[in-house]
Amino acid sequence: LIHPEYEMTLRTYLSGFDFKIKKVGFTENGTLNLKELENLINKDASLIAFQSPNFLGYIEDIEKIVCLAKDAGALTVMITNPLGLAILKEPAKFGVDIVCGEGNVLGGDLNFGGSCFGFLATKMEFVRQMPGRLIGRTVDLDKNTSFCLTLQAREQHIRREKATSNICSNSSFNAIRAAIYLSLLGKDGFYKVALYSLNLAHYLYERLKEIKYISFPFSGYFFNEFTYKINDSKRFFYKLYKKKIIAGLLLNKFNFSDCILISCTEKKTKEDIDNFILTIKEIYG
Repeated sequence: LIHPEYEMTLRTYLSGFDFKIKKVGFTENGTLNLKELENLINKDASLIAFQSPNFLGYIEDIEKIVCLAKDAGALTVMITNPLGLAILKEPAKFGVDIVCGEGNVLGGDLNFGGSCFGFLATKMEFVRQMPGRLIGRTVDLDKNTSFCLTLQAREQHIRREKATSNICSNSSFNAIRAAIYLSLLGKDGFYKVALYSLNLAHYLYERLKEIKYISFPFSGYFFNEFTYKINDSKRFFYKLYKKKIIAGLLLNKFNFSDCILISCTEKKTKEDIDNFILTIKEIYG
């Protein structure tokens, strides 16, 4: 249950290579069908990629997925929301090999979908295969903190055409913006933002239960986003849009008929949610 557009990107990168991508179904919890995964995976598997919280907003059984991968000798790549890691157990504790995701939640803005930056972390054994340049923190002769290129044997001035740093793009502005955001919040502030988002999402979930026309197709645990369902979701969406309210992301184009993905962040309040619910009740009676 990774984002369908991530899957499209993966298929583009792997086109022309002798790799097969096999998809796993999902359960009524909105999470991966682990029985199906167990039956599907074998010694030929090279990697299991999954998302948690996943595309529908629900938290996967990471420990079980990693266990199945290790038994088959496969690597694991986990796509995640960095904000959720302020509350949820970090992937390294489960033994995930590679972690990546979108960094836009770290002080970024909507900006019509961009620009933003991605983050990538891995076990030390894979560091030399990472794309892009690596910056390390050290101290100079005067004991001042300083930064420099590290593991330079990977770099273009040494490896030339074989350098992994050839495969990179510049997202410095976005990364600096995220660094400023995180430094202003601090560890406690970052945790409070995550906790606020979680509590607000669960408050919204409880309020939506009041609307008899709305149902919840999945019953899994979620962080700050989840999926709900309403008949003729497009009509519902545009009625609210006329009231200057965006009801979430329509999932019809992703083959989840009449489903809407909705999230809560520090940008919204309980008053906003109450107004959202009141508007729905006014429209539908």
